[in-house]
Amino acid sequence: MTTLVTNLANRCMSSQLPDIVWETTAASLTIGLWDANGDTRFVEVSLTAVDGSVRLWDVREAVERRMRTQNEQRMNMMVQWKEPSASNWTSQAVAVHFCDAEFTGNAATWMTSHFLTTQSWKPLPLDERTEVLSFYHPTTGVDVSAEWMAVCRHDNGTVQAYELPGQEEVLSVDQVQTFEWTLAQLQALADTAAGETVEVLAVAIRVGQRVMNYYRSLLPNLVMGFRNCFNVPEWAALNCATKRKIKDERKKAMVGRQMTLYDTHRDVEYEVETAPLAMAHALWLDQLLTTHSAWLPDGTPVVITDGTMEASDDNAVMNICKFTWRRASGRAHIVVEQRDDGIFTDEFSYQFD
Repeated sequence: MTTLVTNLANRCMSSQLPDIVWETTAASLTIGLWDANGDTRFVEVSLTAVDGSVRLWDVREAVERRMRTQNEQRMNMMVQWKEPSASNWTSQAVAVHFCDAEFTGNAATWMTSHFLTTQSWKPLPLDERTEVLSFYHPTTGVDVSAEWMAVCRHDNGTVQAYELPGQEEVLSVDQVQTFEWTLAQLQALADTAAGETVEVLAVAIRVGQRVMNYYRSLLPNLVMGFRNCFNVPEWAALNCATKRKIKDERKKAMVGRQMTLYDTHRDVEYEVETAPLAMAHALWLDQLLTTHSAWLPDGTPVVITDGTMEASDDNAVMNICKFTWRRASGRAHIVVEQRDDGIFTDEFSYQFD
């Protein structure tokens, strides 16, 4: 007879998964972890019972590795076990949400009131970049349509808040959902609501109990995408100073009385020091330093090789993040500026209009 001792929650974050223990009278147990999303048993192992119990160690590491590989933010997982004489598995279902940071509290309650990010405010995205808000609602069939509120400035200097036209109705489903928008889309909605062209200063987007605030900021010096602690892509738009460091290694040899270079190698690293950060922003940026995947706006993958940050809640202390990154390909990089199309195409006229 085998009994599952560990109390597994029906819904939890991956970092909340404990080691799983069974009490059994059998000499051994076959243990499996089943990913219902991919219809695959990604862990299957036979463990010998010790003093009448079996323990499966490092469950959360195995689950997070699987979710990273499959690019999943949520997994319907089955914990399975059977004795050597049994032909069928005994199972318990667990809904696992990716979170590789320590998480305390009830996962279902948190999901109801938060987007899949630790930030509650961000700078407005650049014109050409698509902003993505990801969320999960534990109950299916609930209205999760986005509501917009924008603060705009008119040409005469007056500032006014507008409720922007709503989008089509969206109902919650049993998977992570995304809400995408661009600044151009937002600007068009704001102009329609105001009846004229206005400048968008800030915007709040509400989905159920979730609220994300965006504000206008200086143009960033560095924009880098990364997967946050929930395995969801985010953009880090940083005002910073960057130092480019190039190191060339070349080995030389004499071949036929001729000096020859071989095994040449070049390392190009970028040392970044940010402008002063708010504490909440600094703590969020720590996820960039520890991410398993980062990239530039053109899609080039990068690797964060080193990083330091001290975050303080003292208003007199500046929070500054320093880190080093390099392109994953290792190739040298040049910036080639393209000429604008149509330069000097107007017909010359000596008469002034």
